[in-house]
Amino acid sequence: MSNKSLVKCVVSRAETPLTHYSRFNIGSFSSGQGITVGNSLRRTLLEFKKNIAITLVKVKIYNAPGINAIVPIHEFSDLVGFRELTSDIFLNLQEIVLKTLHYDNFISSYGLLKVDGPSRITSQNLKLPHNINVVDIDQYIGTLVLNYSCNMLFIIESNSIFFQLRNFWQKLDDREACSYYKFYSGKLSPSMLHKLNLNYEEFFECWNINNSTIGLLALNPNFSVIKKVNYAVEEIDSGQSVNELVILEIWTNGSFEPENIILQACLSLSNIYNNLLLSFK
Repeated sequence: MSNKSLVKCVVSRAETPLTHYSRFNIGSFSSGQGITVGNSLRRTLLEFKKNIAITLVKVKIYNAPGINAIVPIHEFSDLVGFRELTSDIFLNLQEIVLKTLHYDNFISSYGLLKVDGPSRITSQNLKLPHNINVVDIDQYIGTLVLNYSCNMLFIIESNSIFFQLRNFWQKLDDREACSYYKFYSGKLSPSMLHKLNLNYEEFFECWNINNSTIGLLALNPNFSVIKKVNYAVEEIDSGQSVNELVILEIWTNGSFEPENIILQACLSLSNIYNNLLLSFK
C-alpha cells in the first residue's frame, strides 16, 4: 500500500462555525500497531497550539462627535456606554478565533475596532490585515448602548511569540511597549495603518493615552485548535493476514485544515523519533 493511501479523509463537515468535524481512516498496519499509532496521534493532536490570537488591547471611549472627553480604560474600570462588564468584553475578545494562511511566517500584527454607538459589536466589526480572517463573523464582543464611540487597537500574535514575550512586555511602560512592537514587527507604518482605515497619528494618540500602562491590557487567549480527538482500531481480515485500521475523529475550531493538523502531528512525532535515532550514531 502506498504511503499516500495510508491517510484518507472520509468525512469533513462544519457542525457549527466554530466546530469542524473530520474523520480519517489511517492504515492499514500490522497487528498491534494500530493502538500505538492512534494513541500517539491523539496525544500529539491535543497539544497542537499553532494559532494566532488577540493578546494586547488598548481602549479609548469618547463621547459623540463634538464632545472631546477621552476616557482611558483599565481592567477594573467600567467601559462607559457598554452593556457588559469590562471583564466580559475582554473575555469575549480573547475567545475570537482567527486564522492565517501564513502561520509559519507570522510574528505579530495589528488590528482595529472602531464603532459608534448604539451598536451590537461582533467579530465582523474587526478591521484586520489582509492575511488574517475571523473564522466566525458572528462571535459576540459587546453592545454599545449609548451615543459613545469606542476605539480598540489590538496586537495579534502567534502562540510561540506570545509565550516568549509575555514576561518581557509586562516590564515596559506604555510608550516603551509601543516602540518595542514598532521595532519588533516592522509593520507599524502609515501604509499598513492606512489599510486598516486608521492614520498614523490617530494610532499613537490612542496608544499613548497618559503615557502609562493604563489602557494597555494583556489578554490570556486560548491558542488551542483541537477541541476533541477520538480514535478506534478496527481489524481488517484480508484472508491471508489480519491488519488494523485506525479511525481518527477530530473536532477543531476551524482555524486550521484538519489534513494540515495531522501532517503537523506526524512531523512532530517524526522529529521525536529522529532525535532518538541520532543518539545511536
